[in-house]
Amino acid sequence: MGKLLEEWGEKKIQTGMREDRVLFEEEQLKHRRNDETVEQRAECILREMENSYQRLEKILKVFNRINRSR
Repeated sequence: MGKLLEEWGEKKIQTGMREDRVLFEEEQLKHRRNDETVEQRAECILREMENSYQRLEKILKVFNRINRSR
């Protein structure tokens, strides 16, 4: 009977360890996805900033031409 309890306890521990490992791996995947999402948002913001900067440069060139022609 004691041997059966020991084996049952070992199986329970092994099962618990497997479940913990699966949960840990799922958590890691979730963090990677979040990191990728943050990175994609950052890239999008940088592109928008670059586009805004280019438009601003064009406007400044037009103002400079107007000021030179006066």
